[in-house]
Amino acid sequence: MTDAILLDGFKNLRKDFARLTIARKIAEVFIGLVSGQEKDERLWRLLAETFERLDAENVRPGARDLIYHYFVWNFLSVLGYQLDLYHCSFCQKRLVPENIYFSPKEKGLVCSSCQNKIKPGSSFILPLSAIKIIRMLLEKDWTVLARLKIGDEDFASLKTISSHYLRQIE
Repeated sequence: MTDAILLDGFKNLRKDFARLTIARKIAEVFIGLVSGQEKDERLWRLLAETFERLDAENVRPGARDLIYHYFVWNFLSVLGYQLDLYHCSFCQKRLVPENIYFSPKEKGLVCSSCQNKIKPGSSFILPLSAIKIIRMLLEKDWTVLARLKIGDEDFASLKTISSHYLRQIE
């Protein structure tokens, strides 16, 4: 390569340390799971779209964290690692809105009946609101996502499930 042209400098992203930190986390996830010269256009479009959203002038501080989780869950989906958010990964029955657990070992959600069948301590309860947020992230509807009011507890749940699931995949 002898020449390069800058297509987008992401000026807002470069000026804001919080945005830059999230962009770094996104890049680490991307590099950690994509090896070699990946030709899937969907991956590159998702990365570009995510950075554009992160660079937008009107992005709220709370939305920055949501953008990270938007990237993670859609990225995992494109790579073929999307969680089944509607069925128990152990018994395959439809999940009912009661105690739902996340089991990194089972790589998915587990119903309260199957929770007793897996090794104690190998799963944790996941709030229904976190499951709903992940479902909305995968729908990619930013008009809905922009209006979401997500509390600290839900962000903590998203952070926990995202980090556990990414560790299982890597």
